[in-house]
Amino acid sequence: MAAAEQIGGIGWTGTGSQSPMWISRGLYEEYGRAQAHKLLILAAAIAGARASPSLVASFGDSFELQSLLENAAPLTSS
Repeated sequence: MAAAEQIGGIGWTGTGSQSPMWISRGLYEEYGRAQAHKLLILAAAIAGARASPSLVASFGDSFELQSLLENAAPLTSS
């Protein structure tokens, strides 16, 4: 938190940390990009697993990966 405050990513409207906190637009947008990147990686992993049943089988039943893949919403591009 201190590092984010030092670079202007976060701050407080009043004095001290008891007042309302604000987040800079840059930090908000960077966080959104990071989350989108994680979702792209996850989507690619799911697509790869769907394309390779033998890969899914190598994980075994303990992860219930097969069930997850079968019940996952279809991947679509927008």
